[in-house]
Amino acid sequence: EMLDLKIAQLDSGAKNIPKTKLMTLGSGATNAYAKFVDLFKPVPGDQSVKDHSKPQGITEPATRRWYLTARFGLARCLARTPAAEEDLISRKMPLAASLGEYKAIVDLMADPLHAFPKNGPNFDQELKICQEMVELLPAKMERLHTLDTGRSGVS
Repeated sequence: EMLDLKIAQLDSGAKNIPKTKLMTLGSGATNAYAKFVDLFKPVPGDQSVKDHSKPQGITEPATRRWYLTARFGLARCLARTPAAEEDLISRKMPLAASLGEYKAIVDLMADPLHAFPKNGPNFDQELKICQEMVELLPAKMERLHTLDTGRSGVS
């Protein structure tokens, strides 16, 4: 949220925030979210795990919500953090990683095993955003070279 706030302040002209500060904020948030998400990866070589591509330990709805919220935050940070370089590849790489996170969330939520109970914690609003981003990010990446970005370097 701090990253979004700083980018909005910069783009509106309310503050002159150095790009390096935005990059530091984004990098720190991205690393923190990624470390949390990594806690749910299966231990390499664990023979009791059937599918090593699926997160482990998210059977409880509250824990699953924490996990999905972290992945959602990671996807947002990847898309919003300014690239160090202004070249097209440097700007597309984090967007592609963000798209991968959004797709992973949508795919996970499509599995009935990970559905939320009707009367407990849910992820409905965030899932709608993820589905929209899965549709929108590829187009953004394709036309990135013609986008007029704000002063922060992100659109």
